[in-house]
Amino acid sequence: LAAPLIAALGTPDQRAALLPRIAAGDLTAALVLPGGSLALALGLTGDNLDGAWAGGGRAGGIQAREERGARLLYGEAERVLDGHSAGLLVVAAHTGGYPRSRTQLFLVPGDAPGVVRTRL
Repeated sequence: LAAPLIAALGTPDQRAALLPRIAAGDLTAALVLPGGSLALALGLTGDNLDGAWAGGGRAGGIQAREERGARLLYGEAERVLDGHSAGLLVVAAHTGGYPRSRTQLFLVPGDAPGVVRTRL
């Protein structure tokens, strides 16, 4: 689920660095969505020329905020397919405050500080 999003929405550098490794099996990637957001996320794979995928509320329980020049993600997702072992997490997080909030995707290394994973 993560690779099509990287292919559709990633930068050229991200696509070149990540997609061959995912295709070769050298890197696993998991899509991280809180709650029942999967059906909405599957609609994020278009060209995004109209910005439709960036609507508010889709990320729900994961937030992103600016801190010391970087984005800090906080929150949780209860079920992430292969999330316990993925080397890369594609995280949908809510950014901005109401009424200008929107959902953005963040590439997070699976071993990033603060990431806690539990296999169910």
